[in-house]
Amino acid sequence: MARPTPLAARPNVVDEASNELSPFSETDETGAQPPVTREQIELAAYYCAERRGFTPGRELDDWLDAERELGETAQTLARGVR
Repeated sequence: MARPTPLAARPNVVDEASNELSPFSETDETGAQPPVTREQIELAAYYCAERRGFTPGRELDDWLDAERELGETAQTLARGVR
């Protein structure tokens, strides 16, 4: 079994110290990517809200936009891995 990649080298993982999220993810031996986590969606939704100035009433839109953006990124990367 392969040794786990250190957190710093796994850019799709939220680093708890910096709370940064990158669109790239680690793949396993088959090239499959792990599913997007709730924490990643929460962070991406926060950044969506930040971009629009945290105006209230658009929280669900932020969440859905975050899911869509992360899903699109994962699909793009999956096509590049194959």
